Amino acid sequence: MLATLEQLKARLNVAGGGSEDSVLTALLESASERVEHEAGRLFEPRPALVDGSGDPIVDPDPIVLSSQAFGTRWCLAHDLRVVDEILADGVDVTSSARLVRARQDDPAHALMLPAPAEVVTITGWFGFASVPPSIRDATLGWAQRAYHETRARMSDQSVDPDGGMVSYFRQVPPFVAVAVQHYQVPVL
Repeated sequence: MLATLEQLKARLNVAGGGSEDSVLTALLESASERVEHEAGRLFEPRPALVDGSGDPIVDPDPIVLSSQAFGTRWCLAHDLRVVDEILADGVDVTSSARLVRARQDDPAHALMLPAPAEVVTITGWFGFASVPPSIRDATLGWAQRAYHETRARMSDQSVDPDGGMVSYFRQVPPFVAVAVQHYQVPVL
């Protein structure tokens, strides 16, 4: 998750506990997923740098990601933070592949390969080293909004052809849109 349950409780000024914690956790998980989806980025470090209790994981194993380059020199890197190895069609190109970043301190969102390739295998660590403060705040704000909307029974509604009523939240909150816009990267 992009924020902690304790941070959400403090923002909502609720004590929580029991079933309330499970509701808040579900709202926070949903907000985290939606913020990452809207930005098209992986803000949470993958693999995780801390375990479920918050203790640091020493030397977490890297993740292996296989991606298609479709005979081009470009490949999506999915927020590659640290490179262990890059193989293009089975050939090690770790030292010659260039990482493409939208901003200097961001993880790489693409790779430029030394030669065209079909399949690229990337071994490394993905996501941001730590969740950016503006993204953490946007996540907490979206979870807070969802909490208050569900308690006030506020939502957009649609009637299906059978006469049933469906409630949903249709738009991204403006404060979230502004926060994630800074982190969106151009599409290759």
